[in-house]
Amino acid sequence: MTGYLLVRYRALSGRVDRRAVAAAPRTLRIAPLSSFTSGVFLAVPCRGALAWLAVTGRIAPAALSPLAVEGAAVFHTSLYAGDMQAYAGTTRT
Repeated sequence: MTGYLLVRYRALSGRVDRRAVAAAPRTLRIAPLSSFTSGVFLAVPCRGALAWLAVTGRIAPAALSPLAVEGAAVFHTSLYAGDMQAYAGTTRT
């Protein structure tokens, strides 16, 4: 039974690997473009709105401090998640 399961596992793993390799060029085209686009749409409107609120006096600059702390936390979490994904991609089972 172990031999059969090993053969099936290798066959399925090979199929998954072939599909992943076939999808890699498309993924490599889409990922940087989508990351850049999301960064632009996050940075420009959000930072612009915060700057407008602070400059026009609608919000005190001290009130922006928690936003900076939370933004840093989100940034560090995304770095951790990216590193974890890269590490998981390099490990073998």
